[in-house]
This record gives sequence, structure tokens and C-alpha cells, in this order.
Amino acid sequence: MPRGIFNDRLSAHQFHLLDVDFSLAVPPWVLLPSAGFSSISAPEVTIETHEIKEGTDPFVHHTLGKASMNSITLSKGVSVFNSDFWRWTMGCLKGNPTSQDNLFQFLGQVATLQAPPIPGKRRNLILMHLTGISPGGLAQSVVSADGVDAVKAGLFFGTAGLVTGLAQGIEAVTGGVVDFGITSVPGKVFMLFDCLPVRYKPGSDFDANASEISLEEIEIQCHRMEEFALLA
Repeated sequence: MPRGIFNDRLSAHQFHLLDVDFSLAVPPWVLLPSAGFSSISAPEVTIETHEIKEGTDPFVHHTLGKASMNSITLSKGVSVFNSDFWRWTMGCLKGNPTSQDNLFQFLGQVATLQAPPIPGKRRNLILMHLTGISPGGLAQSVVSADGVDAVKAGLFFGTAGLVTGLAQGIEAVTGGVVDFGITSVPGKVFMLFDCLPVRYKPGSDFDANASEISLEEIEIQCHRMEEFALLA
């Protein structure tokens, strides 16, 4: 008997990161959706425990203490047209707020080769773990599925429509300059709140004998996270 598409495990290589702190300030994002990442380390939550000894009970009780997030490393190929990691790191280090310049002022700065505004400090990011299902394939599964699978497929399709609709709208406004690159339906979503850059590396170590693409890295520290399984 064939296995349903919702029983498939998620692949490690299908993911996408979005900077959701969009605003009318320029630039609207710190990490452009079209940048793409070669790897992102997974978020992790660690909870401390405290031991409590009660009376003559030979066993120790454990209570939960404070929770903390690990740091997350983002890696992408170095581009001559992009310095998002550097600008965000310097914006946090210098304490410069996000510029409130309008779009015309921003275009004027670009035309005169002036440096773009430095982005603000903390950012909220969405890390999506994608499935191997396209929105079109999901629509077909709604037609062919029955029972619980049909309900799940319908919920999944609605979510995919919101994501792709937002992406298409922004692509239309920007004339295709901002491309979300989302071609698959997300299976799990991780909201990363109040992220700060704590380490920046502009590229791989220089080696005259190497032929690989140079990768730049930024390590971010998040305050907390929320996980959403879209079929839960």
C-alpha cells in the first residue's frame, strides 16, 4: 500500500529563512529573502534543573529552572553585491537605529553611491523546514485524499496559499528584485525572536589552492523561539 505524503519525513536540505521585521523604513529587511543560505544550524532550547531533597525520601526531585537558546550560525556564499551580515553586525555594535528614510531618499543614496542606512538591532526571523510538496501537488492531494488526510491537505493548502500569496505580492511590488524562492510547502516553522548578531566572518579562509565558493558566516543569539507544526 502506498504511503501518504504526510507520513514522509522532512529532508535536511530543504529550508528557508525569512526576515519578518518588514517596515516602511529602508531597508525593509536586514536579510534579503533572495539571499539564500547554504546551511543554518538548528535552534535548540536547554532547560536547567534544580535538585530538591525532601525529608527521608531517598530519591531526589527535579524542578525546572531557566531556559536558554543556543546560538545559530548562518552561512551563505559571498556576493559582491551584498553586505547584509556586515551592516547588521555594525548596526548592532554602534547602536544605530533603523533609518526612517523613505524610498526616494534611499534610491537617491544608491544613485550617488552613498552607503545605505544601517539596520536596527534585534530582528525576528522565521526558519521554515520545507516539505517536498509543491503547492500544485498539494492541491491535487486535496482532490484525491479522503478522511483525515483530506482535512490535513486542506489546512496545508491554505497555509501554502498565504505564503505564496505574500511572496508573489512582494515580488510584484519590487519588480522581481525581491524573490522569496519558496517553491515547496513548509512542514514546520520556527519563530526566532529578538535575534542579535554575536559573530561575523566575511568569508572562508583564503587559500590559493582552493576552488570552493567562499562562504560568509554570521552567528546570531536568539532570546526565545516558538515551533509550529502545520499539520498538528
